[in-house]
Amino acid sequence: IGVVASFSKPVIADELLSSISLISENDDAADKKINEESDVIAGIDYEENSHNKWPENTRILLVEDNRVNQMVALSVLKNIGLTVEIAVNGMEALKALSSALKDKPFTFVIMDCQMPIMDGYEATQKIRLGEAGEANKSIPIIAITANAMQGDEEKCIDAGMDDYLTKPI
Repeated sequence: IGVVASFSKPVIADELLSSISLISENDDAADKKINEESDVIAGIDYEENSHNKWPENTRILLVEDNRVNQMVALSVLKNIGLTVEIAVNGMEALKALSSALKDKPFTFVIMDCQMPIMDGYEATQKIRLGEAGEANKSIPIIAITANAMQGDEEKCIDAGMDDYLTKPI
């Protein structure tokens, strides 16, 4: 139907720039570039091609209190072949991380910032202090928040998180 490129919302700057650059190229170059681009631009099915990219023991702890957000994130993560466990607040995250050390430790954490009982900032600080076990002090933590104001990313990094994503996923 004439579509040269596509991407999902919210738009990631690199995907948008890549798609825009395709418009200015001739058809042959665009076809070649589409085949060389990322999975999103090339239209490759994530589920079919991502399962073999993760080590077998990769486990994610998703810390999110909102049921709808849990379902969306869980679907996205499972579709790319990841094993996910959910905690609904920071207190549950600390318990899950501590108890998982013995059997199957988590590979990384996706942490909502604003939750009841214990928010993501406090939970991250406690993890970094070793309250979820010494082995988890350096576990990668990715913040996930609806806050996209200037300074929010810095607040997450200052709390000890390693990266920052905005909602919706």
